[in-house]
Amino acid sequence: MIELLRNEIKNIDNLRGHSQHDPTNEQQSSNAPKVLVMTTIDRYGVEKPVHNAYEPGNQRQYGHVDRRDNRKMKKQVKKMRENDKDPEREGLSLHDLVEMERHSTTNMMPVLPSNRNNPNLSSDRQILASTRHLSGWARIQALADQKKRQQTFEQCWLCIENLSKSYIFGLLDQWYLCAPPQESLVEGHCFIVPIQHSSSRFHL
Repeated sequence: MIELLRNEIKNIDNLRGHSQHDPTNEQQSSNAPKVLVMTTIDRYGVEKPVHNAYEPGNQRQYGHVDRRDNRKMKKQVKKMRENDKDPEREGLSLHDLVEMERHSTTNMMPVLPSNRNNPNLSSDRQILASTRHLSGWARIQALADQKKRQQTFEQCWLCIENLSKSYIFGLLDQWYLCAPPQESLVEGHCFIVPIQHSSSRFHL
């Protein structure tokens, strides 16, 4: 039994050896180009071929931009430029645009001193400036009071945005005069209301 198995193994080995020395296979192997594949082993022990950076299939992995992506990007930039066309900025250089933007921002937003008694500061800025030195629960409570006050201001009928313009008959820089919407007890009675929201609104 063992001898039969040995003979079969020898026959198989002989057949394999004859197939390797076949002249047709030798001709095909000589005609085919020989390719040497370099491999590396990663940290998991898997053997992988080393990719060439100059192969066309691997250009995207090494920072090369495909032509299709380049065309698509150019189309998107062109579309954004068409959407952002402004007749006032047409024909201006980059330096002129930067100067115009700088002057417009400095004119619209003047630098104000951080004094909470400054009358130019709005009430929201005053509250935020007053809560700057607070920390922890005191700051949370102050911000919650600010939100509650803001909701009260939004529902206030004396606010210049909510009040009908027919009731307003005198307008100054910081105050305005308005007639009460309901019938007043005293003849000629009117409200003196500050335009900017402040804590004094609750005491009117």
